[in-house]
Parts: sequence; C-alpha cells; structure tokens
Amino acid sequence: MTLAVIIPVYNSSRLLRETLIAVQSGTRSPDELIVVDDGSTDDSADVARQFGAQVIVMKANAGPAACRNHAALLSKSDLLVFLDADTCVHADTLEMMERHFLHDPTLAAVIGSYDDTPRDPGLCSQYRNLSHCYVHRDANRSALTFWSGCGGVRRSVFLDAAGFDERFHRPSIEDIEFGYRISDRGSKIRLDPSISVTHTKRWTIWNSIHTDVVDRGIPWMVLLLQRGRVPDDLNLKKRHRVSTALTGLSILCFAYALRSPSWLIPAIALAASAVCLDAGLLWFIYRKGGGRVFAVAVPMTFVQNACKLIALFGGLILFALRRHLPSRLSRGERRSQIMEKQQQIGPTLRGPQS
Repeated sequence: MTLAVIIPVYNSSRLLRETLIAVQSGTRSPDELIVVDDGSTDDSADVARQFGAQVIVMKANAGPAACRNHAALLSKSDLLVFLDADTCVHADTLEMMERHFLHDPTLAAVIGSYDDTPRDPGLCSQYRNLSHCYVHRDANRSALTFWSGCGGVRRSVFLDAAGFDERFHRPSIEDIEFGYRISDRGSKIRLDPSISVTHTKRWTIWNSIHTDVVDRGIPWMVLLLQRGRVPDDLNLKKRHRVSTALTGLSILCFAYALRSPSWLIPAIALAASAVCLDAGLLWFIYRKGGGRVFAVAVPMTFVQNACKLIALFGGLILFALRRHLPSRLSRGERRSQIMEKQQQIGPTLRGPQS
C-alpha cells in the first residue's frame, strides 16, 4: 500500500518547515510528499524543495480545497493523507493511519486529533487546541465527517466523490462537507484520537471568533439545514445545543439588566449553567493546561457559545435568502477540478483499488 502526504501552504514557511521535519522523522515515510504552494509571496515553495517534496505552485490563490484536489489528481498513491502546514505529525502518526486501512479493507477514511500539548504558549492558543483535542476524544469513533488537519482517505474513494468542494476559497468546512458526502453514501470513516498531531498555529481572540462565526459556524449551519438533520456528535451534541440556548437566554437577561438590575441574577445563573454543561471540557483543560488556561477557558467557552448562537441565526438567514433569492445569493453547483477531469476521461481516473 502506497501513501501520499499532501500539504497545502500559503505564506507559512516557518510552520511548514516544522511540519516537514516531523513528517520525515516518522516511522513511516510517505511514498509521495506533495506540497501545494497556494500563491505564497514568501519562501514556502523553496522550503518544501529543501525537504525533497514535490512542489506544485498554483497560478493564483485558490484555497486549500483546490490545492488538495490538484495534488490528489497528480498522486499515484493508494492513500491520501492530508495535513495542514501547521500540524506536526507524531513519529507513529502515518504508520497508525496506514494500519487502519490494512486491517479493514472496507474503511474509506481515518481522521485523528490534535494532541494535548499545543505548541504555541498563548493562552488563547492553548484553550483552542485543547478544546479541539477534547472534542475529538469525546466524539463517536464511527465518524460522519472528515478532518483535513490530519485525515487519510483512499484515493479511489476521494476521486469517486470528486474531492473537496472548491467553492470554499478559504479554510472553512470543505472537509466537513466532504465527510458528510461520503458518509451519506455509506462510506465508513473512523475517528482515532490516538493518531495525533501537534498544532503550531497561534490563535488570538479575534481570529478565534472570526473562524467560529464566518469561516466555519455559518457555512456549517447552512450545510446542516441543507441536509435536514443535525448529528449528535462532535460539538453538535445535545448538551452543546442546550448550552447554546442557555447562553442566548443569558444574553437577553443581561440586556434587560441594563434597564432593570434585577435581571442580573438570572443572567448570571443562566450563563453559569451554560458553561457548566461543558464541565468535562473545562476539567480537561485544567488538568492539561493549568489554572491560567482554565481561567481563560471559562469566559472563552461562553464566547464560543455566543458564536454558535450568531452562527445559528446567520446560517438561518443565509439559508432562507438563498432559497428565496437564488439568482443573487446561490453559490451554484459544487465545483471541483476532479469532476472536470472525470467528465473528460471517465472512470479510469479512479486509479487502483486497495
């Protein structure tokens, strides 16, 4: 079984160097190492070449979905393992991922998790990465979604599904949408949080909120509305929905408290109840990150719940507008260069079965 590692990069040469060092230090070396430079203005492409990677330079910034699809078309390997430029694999990450496919010929895809030792020391970064780690460790092992930060998929499955939707020009929910699409077709996706990567990205409060609302929250809500169902998994579990509702009620009470201070007590009680529903997450963060990260985690959990609420209403509005004003707001049909190739040369594009 052959394995390709595919990494899109955009102006992240320093983080890419760490990622490539980690890939080359593993117990399972990739048969193909493909780095796709998405129109960078720094030396990302030169860094990739120093590590012997096959470098693809996109003509213009097209987004990670298009980069990964382009690399998948050029790859000849049985397995495609997608990493981000800011994720460092552990020594056994690729070996463990390959082992899943060898042991289960019916398996379509495997995803891993961030580990509990995020690289960036910032409190917001520590919180975000530990939160992601906890969500994956707490999730169903039989997954419905895919994760391109550390995810492997059979190339035949990837090509059959026409890869990622290239209408997502920024890092967004292209991997989630892909996972739903293949799982809806009956493909088996396995989540194994022991397959770990270390995240090296620096998070700030602003880019955290922007990601939760604009890049992921609203598009994910629209996708759920289009599918007509909400899975009880990841950060969409029932307790998360209740927590979001309580957060919304608490915000209303805080607003009323501006006129009548008597509303302050129910506002605080509702906010505390919402945060307490994430007690498992907060305890995990306290154990792994200590008191300083825990102190940030409490208000940040409330902020994340508020972001979910904004994303809920934003998604509902956008979904409704697209239905009633399709000519102006419709995103059109799913786009993928893989679909275009399939139309040109037919099913031979799928490549070998594994």
